Amino acid sequence: MKSEKTRTQALNLADCLDKIRCYVTEAAIPPPEVSEETLEARRRIVEKAAAERVRQKRIRSLDKANKRID
Repeated sequence: MKSEKTRTQALNLADCLDKIRCYVTEAAIPPPEVSEETLEARRRIVEKAAAERVRQKRIRSLDKANKRID
């Protein structure tokens, strides 16, 4: 941690300690609960993206296979 807020070392040290205290208190707050609807929406998005990746992979594979045949 570093602070160059003031010209004195003691005040800069106090500023650093204050920053650390703020980080610790902020980290102690638990994250908010995620609703079931949000989890379901995320799951659907992930599944849709995975299906699209597989579809694109198949298309690319067919393109490469067609190049080999010709």
